[in-house]
Amino acid sequence: MHRPDVALQARTSVAAARVGLLTTYARRPAGQTTTTVSVRAHADGTVDVQLGRDAVGAQQLLARPVATLELTPVGHDLVLLHGAVRRLPGVGASGALLFRLDVAAVRVGAAAVLIDEHEYALATPDPLSADAPAVLQHLNGTHADALAACLRANGHPVGFVHATELDSAGLTVTAVTTSSVDTIRLLFPQPITALSQLPIRWSLVLHPRCGCPAPGAPDERRCEP
Repeated sequence: MHRPDVALQARTSVAAARVGLLTTYARRPAGQTTTTVSVRAHADGTVDVQLGRDAVGAQQLLARPVATLELTPVGHDLVLLHGAVRRLPGVGASGALLFRLDVAAVRVGAAAVLIDEHEYALATPDPLSADAPAVLQHLNGTHADALAACLRANGHPVGFVHATELDSAGLTVTAVTTSSVDTIRLLFPQPITALSQLPIRWSLVLHPRCGCPAPGAPDERRCEP
């Protein structure tokens, strides 16, 4: 089950997540509870969660320390993490209990593709994962018209476009035409590890501090995918 690309997608989603749905299990059959929790990922793929001391989920973890964590950060793949949970020393905000999920099984995407937990642990998040949310917000809020014009100039008969994903290899765009909705992948000349490595024609529109006009103002700079 060697799926390093899917493992990278999973680690990128986990790194981007700030909240998740934690399912804990009671000792009796069918006794389970799902709780919205704040999450924090670590470099080894483990994830910390917080639960109120009196929360049903916390009591279930103390009695039966296994859980499933669902993460669906915007612009990333859905990831389900299954594994054992251990309580950490100390307390979090407002006296919340801290727990760490040690991942034993990973499922990715709506199809719940199962990947090897060792592949998951060895993979690293995409290097642009931390920058992607701000870049996408900037691009869609300020340069959407320029991006649509760029795609039309390169043979795509698009009307409306919305950038949905940014990673080290390129940009993914949802494009609406008069007859369909398509996904278009725009590749960088070569993979990058930081926004500063973008070619000038890309950095003019992708960098959140590009000095561009306010939304709705003219923007004549050229984009060339």
